[in-house]
Amino acid sequence: FYCSLLHWVEGEILQSERTLQQAHQLGVLMAQLHQHSQQWDTPKNFSRPTYDRNRFNASLAKLYPAISQELISTENYAVLESAVNQVLEMIASLDHNQEVWGLIHADLHDGNYLSHGDELRPIDFARCGFGYYLYDVASTLQYLSPAIRSSFFKGYQTGQKLPENYIQIVEGFFVMAIIDVLSFHVSNPQEQQGVSDTVKDIAKEHIPLYLSGESFLFKKY
Repeated sequence: FYCSLLHWVEGEILQSERTLQQAHQLGVLMAQLHQHSQQWDTPKNFSRPTYDRNRFNASLAKLYPAISQELISTENYAVLESAVNQVLEMIASLDHNQEVWGLIHADLHDGNYLSHGDELRPIDFARCGFGYYLYDVASTLQYLSPAIRSSFFKGYQTGQKLPENYIQIVEGFFVMAIIDVLSFHVSNPQEQQGVSDTVKDIAKEHIPLYLSGESFLFKKY
């Protein structure tokens, strides 16, 4: 028999739209998680998913059957494919050391952290794995409005440094994080309409800007 031993974490899930202060707190929290990852000695035989080139190619491939299901058009799939190829080129140019790569939460969305006093506390590490810290950042930014994303970065920089071209890198990972989430939900009939609508949206609003080198992070939700 396999079981998980958990402990209670005090706090509550925020129900309202995130504020500038809460976005800053979330950035601080993520920086703390990444600091811990950089200093943590990985136990022997410790195994978790890896958010790398193979993972991203697999995520895109999982969406391909949605074409025959008429959930995704052939044209929009081609747009996704172009974006993934550009992200993979970007990844090939990145360093791969403990300053930029390590164990990440990979799913720090609105329901996976609790508010307790003046701090936020992370929960649900089911999707944690090894990946770029900026992919972790991008994954979380999906769930913050563009108006408060700069506050998140300010909080993050209280504990972690960002490279000069961090916005370009994060935007690539932002697109990739959305595709990864879509691939996770596409096999669920209850989520398929949402997947279809999201693909149409990002293929029109986000990816064309990304492919042309125009920033979208602070103006597109």
